Amino acid sequence: MAFENEVHRTGYRLESAEGMWNSPHGGLGHYIPMHGGYHAIPPKDSLYNLRSEMCLHLEAMGVPVKYHHHEVGGPGQSEIETPMMGLLESGDATMLVKYVTKMTAAAHNQTVTFMPKPLFGEAGNGMHFHQMLIKDGLSLFYDPDGYAGLSQTALYYIGGLLLHSPALLALTNPSTNSFRRLVPGYEAPVNLFFSLGNRSAAVRIPKYAKSPTSQRFEYRPPDATCNVYLALTAS
Repeated sequence: MAFENEVHRTGYRLESAEGMWNSPHGGLGHYIPMHGGYHAIPPKDSLYNLRSEMCLHLEAMGVPVKYHHHEVGGPGQSEIETPMMGLLESGDATMLVKYVTKMTAAAHNQTVTFMPKPLFGEAGNGMHFHQMLIKDGLSLFYDPDGYAGLSQTALYYIGGLLLHSPALLALTNPSTNSFRRLVPGYEAPVNLFFSLGNRSAAVRIPKYAKSPTSQRFEYRPPDATCNVYLALTAS
């Protein structure tokens, strides 16, 4: 008796009206080239109104929005950023952002994905954790004489993050697709060090945050496939 196994493989593809491959098919020339989406404006940014609607829903639900814009990834990559808030509030806001963006997109026959690397050859989707400790309204991470304006407290804090990063990835980057993102050439963190303005560093100190009230750093490895409450608490 012979047995025959048939394996049906389903193919997946990412489709976007902004993709450069769609230019000859109704794009009217307003396509975004590979890696060319950062702060694109309409008509190339075809998602501006959709993101604005998402932000209006979020603010109506009590989630403040700092800004939104098109990101580096040409075929539809976008960013909606909330201001800094407490640990638990950040976790709750993240869950609401994921829910609201998916629901709003679905109402317009669109899909939102938070996959770290949904498209080969384009920038992936991270979820950077901006961090600061505040006492009496001032950042404990600030020292005008320290490297990049960082205090000794900040350096100890960063040292702990770097030391434990290999273990932290189990919580901050838990999916197989997470590691597709962590490759050179796409502004993803690939170096286990800290640096001023360096997007390839695991810990980046923003150049624009250099005052006693705003000094902070961002931990760049996490992505949105994580359990955000566990990831925030651990890192």
